[in-house]
Amino acid sequence: MQRPIGVTITAILMVVNIFADLLLSLLSSTAVVPNANSHGPTFSLYVVALHIALVAMIAVQGVVVVFYWLGRSWARWFVVVGCLFYLMGLKDLAAQWHQHHHANAGLTIGSASLAVYLLWYLHTGRILHWFARSTMAVSAAPPVTGE
Repeated sequence: MQRPIGVTITAILMVVNIFADLLLSLLSSTAVVPNANSHGPTFSLYVVALHIALVAMIAVQGVVVVFYWLGRSWARWFVVVGCLFYLMGLKDLAAQWHQHHHANAGLTIGSASLAVYLLWYLHTGRILHWFARSTMAVSAAPPVTGE
């Protein structure tokens, strides 16, 4: 069974969302904190550690998107759970808007919109069937040997 075009499009949109999230995070003013002992901002070790964790999370998200695109059922479930987290981010929308973080608010709205669509799309019969068949095809394939 051929991959549905919606899976490819949503995978591309997820990658765009990941990169936008990363870009906004790295460009935010929270990456640097003022240091009273120097003439400019310096990196806080705590904030650097948070950004390292962010990069690790982005790598995991990238792996999940690749396996989602390949049709693995477990990746579909990770995407569904991720959608719920993006929807929980709507609670910060009013604060983002009032603090003039319009790019962050736009990303929150875009992420939530994609999440709502994915929650519907990933539970349609055709897509559930495709993920089930793709996962079964991988498990039924003979092991690859080096000979």
